[in-house]
Amino acid sequence: MKVIDIKAHLVTVPYIEPNALSVATIAKGSSIIVQVYTDEGIVGLGETRGFTHTMAAIESEIVPLVLNEDPFDLERILLKYLHGVGPLLSDMEGACEAMGGVEMALWDIMGKKTGMPVHRLMGGKFREKIAISAFMNLKKFEEVIEDARIAAKQGYRTIKIKVGRDMEEDIALMAKIREAVGPSVELRVDANGSWTPGTAVRQIRKMEPFDPQYIEQPVPRYDLEGLAYVRSRTRTPIAACEGALTLYRISDIVRMKAADIISTDPLRLGGMWMFKKACSIAEAVGIPLVTHASRLGISKAAWLHLCASTPNILYANDILASNGVGFRGCIDDLVDLRFEHVNGYLNVPEGPGLGVKLDEEALKKYKEEHWEKIRGPGKKDVYTSPSY
Repeated sequence: MKVIDIKAHLVTVPYIEPNALSVATIAKGSSIIVQVYTDEGIVGLGETRGFTHTMAAIESEIVPLVLNEDPFDLERILLKYLHGVGPLLSDMEGACEAMGGVEMALWDIMGKKTGMPVHRLMGGKFREKIAISAFMNLKKFEEVIEDARIAAKQGYRTIKIKVGRDMEEDIALMAKIREAVGPSVELRVDANGSWTPGTAVRQIRKMEPFDPQYIEQPVPRYDLEGLAYVRSRTRTPIAACEGALTLYRISDIVRMKAADIISTDPLRLGGMWMFKKACSIAEAVGIPLVTHASRLGISKAAWLHLCASTPNILYANDILASNGVGFRGCIDDLVDLRFEHVNGYLNVPEGPGLGVKLDEEALKKYKEEHWEKIRGPGKKDVYTSPSY
């Protein structure tokens, strides 16, 4: 079996409600839907984040690496990616999401070829259902508390809250949410890199009485030394997130003892197989992984297969359920499967491959046609790049 064509579609889908962070408020999300075609008629689906530079990387540099390859020769393909010398591939952190979206589609092909769900190909089903967190937006103070209270009633056992907007309000919010949900619900705190190391230590110490599960990315993503500093001076577990890009950053985090938990995903690492390797690195030193927020339905399915087959994913994952509370992602997942939680858990798709089918009408509805103007030369030109 050989790959004979790859198509990438930039789509933008409105959020059910805006995603409010300490650094911005975002009303819609963009993704890239990838279709990988084989000479046996099997079409694999992948998805990655919708950056224009990612589209450019897929079309100009990832496509030449994967065309005419057997999807099962994954290590060979990934090595070509890691050794790539193109201007976009040379920036591994910039190209990892492009590779991740295409690699996801290769797993879908392998599953469809063998008639197995992807989790069977990745080690089998270690867990039957996947715990997820309820994702609280940075809304008005009382609205966040009420959403947290509703999430606990819906059966969520982990609630993720955003902080970093106002230091006094952050502490008051923690106190009120802990009071509202009781001691048995885990509170996960995400600062999105908004603090300096010294401020982070001070804030985290103030949060300790409310027993946070962990503090995610308290300092900017580029400051691993600062992250290690914060971890060494606080008792609350520290998670790396925005800083957990590529397998090699993961190894740096481990070597520097910069985190107790790592929150990352296949797109930030360059693919599902890279994510499994990261889990093994972390597992060897006793660091669990959590899957970072998924996008649309194809990536949600991929996250669920990884969570089902990986023992070291020990905590609730940031996978958005359409029937949850707080931030629930986009109004449409572009696939035939609905991701609705039951008591804070999602089921793993059981069909061949990723177990989802693309809704072609939804793809047409949300597709960004202006990409044809952004990218300049037609696709006929992108397959002429030199082989690596």
